[in-house]
Amino acid sequence: MGAGCKERRTTTSKTVETKTLTAFKASIDRGNFSHDFLVTNDRGVDLYDVKLTFMFHREDGESPEFKRFWAEWKQGEEKKINVPATAYAKIVMNGSALLKPMLATMSQIDQALVVMENTVLIKDFWNFSPDQ
Repeated sequence: MGAGCKERRTTTSKTVETKTLTAFKASIDRGNFSHDFLVTNDRGVDLYDVKLTFMFHREDGESPEFKRFWAEWKQGEEKKINVPATAYAKIVMNGSALLKPMLATMSQIDQALVVMENTVLIKDFWNFSPDQ
Protein backbone atom coordinates (compact mmCIF):
# COMPACT_ATOMS: atom_id res chain seq x y z
CA MET A 1 0.00 0.00 0.00
CA GLY A 2 1.26 3.50 -0.74
CA ALA A 3 1.89 5.96 2.04
CA GLY A 4 0.14 8.79 0.19
CA CYS A 5 -3.32 7.24 -0.26
CA LYS A 6 -6.24 9.61 0.28
CA GLU A 7 -9.97 9.21 0.67
CA ARG A 8 -12.46 12.03 0.12
CA ARG A 9 -15.23 12.82 2.62
CA THR A 10 -17.82 15.48 1.94
CA THR A 11 -19.84 17.35 4.53
CA THR A 12 -22.45 20.02 3.97
CA SER A 13 -19.87 22.76 4.48
CA LYS A 14 -16.68 21.43 2.89
CA THR A 15 -14.78 18.49 1.44
CA VAL A 16 -12.03 16.98 3.57
CA GLU A 17 -9.26 14.74 2.20
CA THR A 18 -8.58 11.89 4.62
CA LYS A 19 -4.95 10.79 4.63
CA THR A 20 -4.12 7.09 4.94
CA LEU A 21 -1.05 6.00 6.88
CA THR A 22 0.58 2.75 5.74
CA ALA A 23 3.95 0.96 5.86
CA PHE A 24 4.24 0.52 9.64
CA LYS A 25 7.14 -1.54 11.02
CA ALA A 26 6.07 -4.91 12.45
CA SER A 27 7.54 -8.16 13.76
CA ILE A 28 6.55 -11.26 15.72
CA ASP A 29 8.34 -12.32 18.89
CA ARG A 30 7.55 -16.04 19.02
CA GLY A 31 7.08 -17.89 22.30
CA ASN A 32 6.13 -21.45 23.23
CA PHE A 33 2.58 -20.66 24.41
CA SER A 34 1.93 -17.22 22.89
CA HIS A 35 3.45 -14.78 20.42
CA ASP A 36 3.83 -11.02 20.73
CA PHE A 37 2.97 -9.14 17.54
CA LEU A 38 4.92 -5.87 17.69
CA VAL A 39 3.94 -2.86 15.59
CA THR A 40 5.80 0.47 15.70
CA ASN A 41 4.48 3.93 14.90
CA ASP A 42 7.32 4.97 12.60
CA ARG A 43 5.16 7.35 10.54
CA GLY A 44 6.74 10.53 11.96
CA VAL A 45 3.67 11.80 13.85
CA ASP A 46 2.05 11.20 17.22
CA LEU A 47 -1.41 9.62 16.93
CA TYR A 48 -4.36 10.09 19.29
CA ASP A 49 -7.66 8.28 19.89
CA VAL A 50 -6.29 5.26 18.01
CA LYS A 51 -8.84 2.57 17.10
CA LEU A 52 -7.41 -0.48 15.32
CA THR A 53 -8.57 -3.93 14.28
CA PHE A 54 -5.97 -6.64 13.65
CA MET A 55 -6.98 -9.70 11.62
CA PHE A 56 -4.57 -12.60 12.18
CA HIS A 57 -4.83 -15.01 9.23
CA ARG A 58 -3.60 -18.34 10.50
CA GLU A 59 -2.14 -21.07 8.31
CA ASP A 60 -5.00 -23.39 9.38
CA GLY A 61 -7.52 -21.06 7.70
CA GLU A 62 -8.87 -19.40 10.86
CA SER A 63 -8.73 -15.58 11.12
CA PRO A 64 -9.22 -14.31 14.69
CA GLU A 65 -9.71 -10.58 15.12
CA PHE A 66 -8.23 -8.41 17.87
CA LYS A 67 -9.41 -4.84 18.54
CA ARG A 68 -7.16 -2.32 20.25
CA PHE A 69 -7.81 1.23 21.47
CA TRP A 70 -5.08 3.59 22.59
CA ALA A 71 -5.50 7.19 23.74
CA GLU A 72 -2.05 7.96 22.33
CA TRP A 73 0.56 6.28 20.12
CA LYS A 74 3.80 8.29 20.15
CA GLN A 75 6.32 8.43 17.30
CA GLY A 76 8.67 5.49 17.58
CA GLU A 77 6.50 3.75 20.19
CA GLU A 78 6.05 0.00 19.86
CA LYS A 79 2.69 -1.57 20.71
CA LYS A 80 2.33 -5.24 21.59
CA ILE A 81 -0.59 -7.57 20.82
CA ASN A 82 -0.29 -10.94 22.55
CA VAL A 83 -1.79 -13.79 20.49
CA PRO A 84 -1.92 -17.60 20.81
CA ALA A 85 1.18 -19.43 19.58
CA THR A 86 0.38 -20.74 16.11
CA ALA A 87 1.59 -20.16 12.56
CA TYR A 88 0.33 -16.87 11.08
CA ALA A 89 0.51 -16.30 7.32
CA LYS A 90 -0.76 -12.72 7.16
CA ILE A 91 -1.71 -9.96 9.59
CA VAL A 92 -3.97 -7.09 8.50
CA MET A 93 -4.36 -3.81 10.42
CA ASN A 94 -7.20 -1.35 9.77
CA GLY A 95 -8.48 1.60 11.75
CA SER A 96 -8.29 5.31 12.37
CA ALA A 97 -6.62 7.89 14.58
CA LEU A 98 -6.43 11.64 15.13
CA LEU A 99 -3.41 13.83 14.44
CA LYS A 100 -4.39 16.19 17.29
CA PRO A 101 -5.59 15.27 20.78
CA MET A 102 -9.18 15.81 21.79
CA LEU A 103 -9.41 18.11 24.82
CA ALA A 104 -12.16 17.66 27.40
CA THR A 105 -12.53 21.46 27.60
CA MET A 106 -13.45 21.74 23.89
CA SER A 107 -17.02 22.44 22.87
CA GLN A 108 -18.85 19.73 20.92
CA ILE A 109 -18.46 21.82 17.76
CA ASP A 110 -14.69 22.17 18.27
CA GLN A 111 -14.41 18.44 18.97
CA ALA A 112 -16.32 17.67 15.76
CA LEU A 113 -13.95 19.95 13.80
CA VAL A 114 -10.89 18.21 15.29
CA VAL A 115 -12.31 14.83 14.25
CA MET A 116 -13.30 16.01 10.77
CA GLU A 117 -10.04 17.79 9.97
CA ASN A 118 -7.52 15.53 11.75
CA THR A 119 -8.70 11.97 11.17
CA VAL A 120 -6.28 9.63 9.40
CA LEU A 121 -7.02 6.11 8.25
CA ILE A 122 -4.56 3.38 9.15
CA LYS A 123 -4.19 0.44 6.80
CA ASP A 124 -1.38 -2.07 6.53
CA PHE A 125 -0.63 -5.75 6.21
CA TRP A 126 2.31 -8.07 6.70
CA ASN A 127 3.01 -11.54 5.29
CA PHE A 128 4.89 -13.92 7.54
CA SER A 129 6.48 -17.30 6.96
CA PRO A 130 6.67 -19.86 9.80
CA ASP A 131 10.37 -19.14 10.37
CA GLN A 132 10.03 -15.32 10.63
